Amino acid sequence: MTTTSQGESTALYRLFDSARQLLYVGITSNPEVRWAQHAAEKPWWPDVAWHTLEWRPSREEALAAETAAIVAEAPLHNVAGTPRQRAATTAFHGEHHEATRHPALSAVRAALRSLERIEDAEERALVATALLREWPRLHAEVREVRQDAVIAMNEGGMDFTAIGRRLGVGGQRAAHIAQGK
Repeated sequence: MTTTSQGESTALYRLFDSARQLLYVGITSNPEVRWAQHAAEKPWWPDVAWHTLEWRPSREEALAAETAAIVAEAPLHNVAGTPRQRAATTAFHGEHHEATRHPALSAVRAALRSLERIEDAEERALVATALLREWPRLHAEVREVRQDAVIAMNEGGMDFTAIGRRLGVGGQRAAHIAQGK
């Protein structure tokens, strides 16, 4: 078991089986209570042989670390951010393009799943409200990234019809994206 300084308080934890296979990554402000919940609800809990704890100074920092760990380490029983979740999402939405499995998109999905896992309902609502307040700015940033990419594709020799085909939109729409419309 590894424990780092508690600071002010959210623990990132990893649960392993006796063969040191990573079973689950999560966060909590009270590990004993959270693990009791796992013991009551998760069929894989009896496989847990040891754990690590890393205390983070804020819940936001712990959420970011959890998301990164889930994406990078692919724990056996986490769903959000793992290849299993990405495959299920792709199958559900009928998406077949390789970009739907890109790590950046997976990280965003994992971050949203971590929002859902905030234990305290008031805190979950506050964080969701903060995200929704910031959403218009974030949406505008994503649109700018796409616009820049479409311009670069066009400058690289692709016409808007070809770009539209790659993006799943019409050529005229691709031209409008390049114009920021």
